[in-house]
Amino acid sequence: MIETDSGNAYSSLSAWYDHECVNHSKEYCRDDGVNNNQAESYNGRLRRAEYGTYHGWRPQYLAFYAAEMAWREDIRFVSIRSKFEDVFGKIFQSDISRTWRGYNQGHRLGFEYQG
Repeated sequence: MIETDSGNAYSSLSAWYDHECVNHSKEYCRDDGVNNNQAESYNGRLRRAEYGTYHGWRPQYLAFYAAEMAWREDIRFVSIRSKFEDVFGKIFQSDISRTWRGYNQGHRLGFEYQG
């Protein structure tokens, strides 16, 4: 199920997915609960992080930034201790990253811009 606003960019989604939309010029949320407010809220925080925290993102790292922001979204209302335990639990359960290994020594992603 994909819930969007009534923008033209989303009109073709109904051909492939179960698609519901809300017309924001008429209503904030439909009577049956259809809305896209959580997605708009998340995307707003994602944009603010890009400009305010990170001061711009390189396209090849967008998936990493989005994954970090999704994690932040998921743990937004838990204690600092729980966040700490979650991060360190993930660190100690993971192998060495092929993507980030040697980054500080100049080893970047293969498709990273050279410039």
